[in-house]
Amino acid sequence: MPISFEEKKTKTHRAFRWKVVDDDRLVEYVGMLMLGHFHHVSNVLTGLSAGRWTTRKAPVERAIEELSKTDVGCLENRDGWLFQFVSWIALALRTKGKVLLEAPHPMPSQKGFDGLAIRIADSNERVEFVLLTEDKATENPRQTFLKKVVPEIGDIESGSRENQILTGVTTLVRAHTSDEEERQRLLESSLFGKTIRYRVCIATSESELPKKIDLFKGFDDCVSGDIERRGGELILADDVRIWLQQLADKVVEHLNKLPTK
Repeated sequence: MPISFEEKKTKTHRAFRWKVVDDDRLVEYVGMLMLGHFHHVSNVLTGLSAGRWTTRKAPVERAIEELSKTDVGCLENRDGWLFQFVSWIALALRTKGKVLLEAPHPMPSQKGFDGLAIRIADSNERVEFVLLTEDKATENPRQTFLKKVVPEIGDIESGSRENQILTGVTTLVRAHTSDEEERQRLLESSLFGKTIRYRVCIATSESELPKKIDLFKGFDDCVSGDIERRGGELILADDVRIWLQQLADKVVEHLNKLPTK
């Protein structure tokens, strides 16, 4: 698998460190996700038969065009988009049981949650939890967490974005079952406050990591309840912008080699 994980013990949240252990696989999977083949990647990551897939030339060219946007403003959006795919792969690698993942965003700067997933109880009677992901690729991780992530989570906790959550959950539930009674039961169980969990994933340069304070300090202040509701995940690079540029270059190289119709 392309990413390994190390869980760190904390009193306030579940903490994970990622490490890329197979660069070629990561590049391949990111490229496939950019072209919309998330079902194929899901099957590969869960050990199911992947099957064959083909793509047309136009989406390949469009993906390469987006990856090549490095002007000020565009670069940050491009890097955030790239990191969302890495984060989606990291989550897919760790899913267990009846977990349904929303497809990653096919274009940069697309509105909505960075990631959404649901875990259905083994009994099929209820949605055990809704998992919302916030992905940030940044050179200022602590300030990004405090100034961007915490207010975003606070907005969700207030209930003001329940309609967005319900829309995403409904799409996943409808794909899961065609039984209307089961659909209704699952939807009714999905939005009772504490069923919502958060997964905050940050990519940053190792030198920018706070030395005297936990990066995710304050997480338990904005999200109350059980520790399972709060997940803080981290991947470190010598220089996060250089790492993401190298990843973009490798994905472009991979895409250019794909056979297309």
